[in-house]
Amino acid sequence: MARERFFVGLDIGSSSVRIVAAGGSESGVLSVAGAADVPIEGMRKGIVESPETVSRSIQKALGELKKSSGLSVES
Repeated sequence: MARERFFVGLDIGSSSVRIVAAGGSESGVLSVAGAADVPIEGMRKGIVESPETVSRSIQKALGELKKSSGLSVES
């Protein structure tokens, strides 16, 4: 069985991490399958102060995306 493919966008800002997943149809139209917006830790004024903490914030956003959409981002 072929798996459906999605495009994933990730925005790492100074105050939050945002992630969105969209899938395409055969007609070429993209539709949003899920999104998440979580506060970020480890960043200050656009500078990474703690890579490990930023990584945990990204993982939390990925978890929220999975909860809202059922999608699991593999790569």
